[in-house]
Amino acid sequence: MKLKKYTDYFTIDRSYYPEINPESIKDERNRWDRTYPHKDFVLLMNAMSKMLARANNKDKHDLWIHGAFGTGKSRLMWTLYNLLNCTDEELINYFASYETLRQESDLRDQLLARKHEKILTVFRYSTGEIESIKDFV
Repeated sequence: MKLKKYTDYFTIDRSYYPEINPESIKDERNRWDRTYPHKDFVLLMNAMSKMLARANNKDKHDLWIHGAFGTGKSRLMWTLYNLLNCTDEELINYFASYETLRQESDLRDQLLARKHEKILTVFRYSTGEIESIKDFV
């Protein structure tokens, strides 16, 4: 009997990076806009939009993502960062590229409006070496 390989069951994207790091971010094949907007990511984008709108006290906070190693936290934050720093056209194209986002025109419009305000975006990956408040800041 012939042994099967993963490629017999799945299409493996050759440009996939298993982690976000300085090298993967610089590689043009590893595009932020290829991040699939699953249900929890759409919830995170909505939380970011509310946080940026600062409409009420409960929304006036930072985003903090935590979880187990390898679950995609850095990729999601890298994508959020890019959504705030990309061109309007790139943001519109990202929302048009995925069925889950085509239904989120309000979110798209909110993010388009927010990204033209004065926003300081700080993105940090790999926090393993942070051992003090000074390191964190």
